[in-house]
Amino acid sequence: MTTWTSHIRGRRVPVFLALLALAMLGPGTGTLPLQDRDEPRFAQAAREMMERRDWIVPTFNGDYRFDKPPLIYWMMMAFYAAGGVNEWTARAPSIVCAFLLAWLIWTAGARWFGHPTGLLAAVMALTHFQMAQHGRGAVADMPMILSVLAAQIALFEKLAERPDRPAFRGWFWVLYFAIGIGFLAKGPVAFLIPLLTVPVYWLFAGRPRLALMRLRPFLGACLALALIGAWGIPALMETDGEFARIGLGKHVLERGMEAFEGHGAPFFFYLLSSPVSLFPWSLFIPSAIVLAIRQRDPTVRFLAAWIVVTFVLFSLYATKLPHYVMPCYPAFFLLAARAIDLGVDPGRSAKVWSAVLFTIVGIAAVVLAIAAAAAWKAGPWPAGGMALLGASLLFVGLALIPRAVFRPGWGSVALAAMLTCAGTEALARGLRGINPTLRAMPALASLPPDTRCAFSSFREPSVVFYTNRRWQTVDEGEELRRFAEGPGPRALLVRLHEQRLKPSGSRPPDPEREAWFLSLTNLGYEISRTDGWNAARSSRVILGVAVRRGEGERRVE
Repeated sequence: MTTWTSHIRGRRVPVFLALLALAMLGPGTGTLPLQDRDEPRFAQAAREMMERRDWIVPTFNGDYRFDKPPLIYWMMMAFYAAGGVNEWTARAPSIVCAFLLAWLIWTAGARWFGHPTGLLAAVMALTHFQMAQHGRGAVADMPMILSVLAAQIALFEKLAERPDRPAFRGWFWVLYFAIGIGFLAKGPVAFLIPLLTVPVYWLFAGRPRLALMRLRPFLGACLALALIGAWGIPALMETDGEFARIGLGKHVLERGMEAFEGHGAPFFFYLLSSPVSLFPWSLFIPSAIVLAIRQRDPTVRFLAAWIVVTFVLFSLYATKLPHYVMPCYPAFFLLAARAIDLGVDPGRSAKVWSAVLFTIVGIAAVVLAIAAAAAWKAGPWPAGGMALLGASLLFVGLALIPRAVFRPGWGSVALAAMLTCAGTEALARGLRGINPTLRAMPALASLPPDTRCAFSSFREPSVVFYTNRRWQTVDEGEELRRFAEGPGPRALLVRLHEQRLKPSGSRPPDPEREAWFLSLTNLGYEISRTDGWNAARSSRVILGVAVRRGEGERRVE
């Protein structure tokens, strides 16, 4: 185990973890535009709730938003009230939750395995690739992951109670309060993972006799349901039950049975994606596996059960995204840190795994750097080259973090920190520079208050957030023409051309559409064109922006 952990103890630990969280997640957070499609929906829904002074039912673009329960909106509203509505305040709840997550991991690790193991696991939690994304995301994942961690810690403490030692009575309240809060963050996953962990732990631990009545499940379920019902009952009444039918029916059950928005993948998807998500600490996956197999310690078996349950649960789920299994990452970090503490040697396989992993990452970093140079020299947006270069620097910086942790010195720490922070900031600035919504904003600035807005084909939620206006979706053809010919101030955002990475999804230039767009000047519109990289569709898109600030006088011929 590294020696630096002995110098950071007691009250210094929260301060150290807070500074590390800010160093890893602060750079670029206020620069990076909200990424379509989820971030703008969450951020705008919180703004609309705040403007309506409604704490019950979220809306987006004036319509009900049933995707997620309200906890993340409440947290965003609190930061909006303190610091205004912007990218930083929308993402601040996730950064706070990331710090609390690391603090809880340290607390549990120190209690179960000792202070050095807990602190190393907490550092791992703040410095892996997926945390670099979701630790600053304006989405509901971090509050849910934090709640699952608290519930799992309390669950194990209740299961591990012994008659010969006094127990902390508060674990009961922590367990069920965390389950209730977790449901308010992201629904049923908050209680499914603890519920399924118990039987798997029983199997892994050799079928011991578990005093399940210590959990007082009936009383605990009533406590969690009361917490959920304090919001859920008013929400169901206000929406005539639609929150349950759509929120649980469509966004939970249907996602489980059918791939949502094309996010389908094979059963083994997370076995391939997790080494990338956990990088650079995926280096210790072999050590963690060997420890879980050889070590009969009940704590190790509980952590292994926690990981297996999460992986199997989401592997059976039809809709798959890399971050879905993040609720079990704290268990992995604790296992990996424990394996390092015990000096677990997985044999030759670890060296092969390390060589393969760092070779792949090195090749990716070089390819990104070459692509950045090409984009900077001949690409349509120099900012695209900056984004690619930033991604390359970020990977290199992450790759250097283990060396900075295990062989600490001012040089190694400074180099890892500089590359990680500079890469993140460059990536954020580059993505901001090529974001099509932000590139269209100058043409949509200073619209009259009564302007009617519509978008066609390009219907990204970021347009709603950055204009803070209600946008009407219109289909191409006659409906679009009728809207353009309507009276009063109007704004139109039309996708004219799109070039996707998959050629089959591209949209070639249409001379007839171009001619119609140019003819909008006959109706008093000011027209302009802009382009950018639409990350949500992995495409280069050319947008037409038409704005009329007064009444139209002539019709399109």
